[in-house]
Amino acid sequence: MPRQAPPVAPTAEPAVRRVLTELEPGSPGGAPGPGPDGWTGRLRVDESDPFFYDHPLDHVPGMLLLEGMLRTAAHAADRAAPVGAPPTDGPYGPRHVAALELRLTRLCRPDPPARVEVAPDPGAGGAARYTVRVVQDGAEVCGGTVLLGGARAATAPGPGGGAARVPRPRPGRAADARLVHKWRPEAVLVGPLSRESDGFRADLLAPRDGHGAGVHPTTLLVECARQFATMAGHLVAEVPLDWQFLLTTITVATPAPTTPAPATPAPAPAAERLHLWSRYRATAGRSRAIEVEVRAADRSAALGTVGFGVTMLPRRSYERLRASGRI
Repeated sequence: MPRQAPPVAPTAEPAVRRVLTELEPGSPGGAPGPGPDGWTGRLRVDESDPFFYDHPLDHVPGMLLLEGMLRTAAHAADRAAPVGAPPTDGPYGPRHVAALELRLTRLCRPDPPARVEVAPDPGAGGAARYTVRVVQDGAEVCGGTVLLGGARAATAPGPGGGAARVPRPRPGRAADARLVHKWRPEAVLVGPLSRESDGFRADLLAPRDGHGAGVHPTTLLVECARQFATMAGHLVAEVPLDWQFLLTTITVATPAPTTPAPATPAPAPAAERLHLWSRYRATAGRSRAIEVEVRAADRSAALGTVGFGVTMLPRRSYERLRASGRI
């Protein structure tokens, strides 16, 4: 039976309640944490959630950790806004994530409960930059910084509202689910890989059947890029299909929206052809780095980049490390 999530905090926004419980300011019970200006909450592990748990896992997926940190950071930023300022993590899209740097030091276990801690970066000089981390059993599982912009998505209300920071891609043929480490066809968010003279690319697909609805736009973007990088690992680097890919770093850089969000929801932008692209890099060993660009057919500059550090392990090596508690 999938592990059911604990009761949710009644005062939190729906997007926050999906991934967090017991969200509160400061440090709980005077314990070490983000301090009086930060926020902390318990990560909500719901193994019946189809976006984060496409198939059974022996650990908490990185996208759930990312979602918890981004939602807590947006919550902290909204609560720090001047009195009367409109919330920017509402039903029509959360704050734009201008930059993100994360290090993932070990896998997070489903139990005991992990905590998300977010605090303003004292060296940010007034910018909405936050230190973020997930802690389990007193040890940091992952951590880093996130820089939030002031604008939010201008997308139409409904199940897909706010689900993509860039204009929505078109439906298209999906990649083989095995190549992106998914089981269900609707969980595949990229098209097949195609090779070019200086790199390789894949179309960015529109989520099907509501998959990804309500997920933070940056989490959705990172998951698309992760699928692309995983597929490239198998097809370009020729890593066997049964190997485990462990993320060690995640970076995101996306330009701020060119226009401020309107006072009322605007229709979603017209669909345009979007794709992910990366350059060929001659590398060896089990640790790799890849930078993925988000591109549009009618624009010369990339819309944003997502970078990963990845360690690739044979299944038996992964199982030995898990059994030893080293990862």
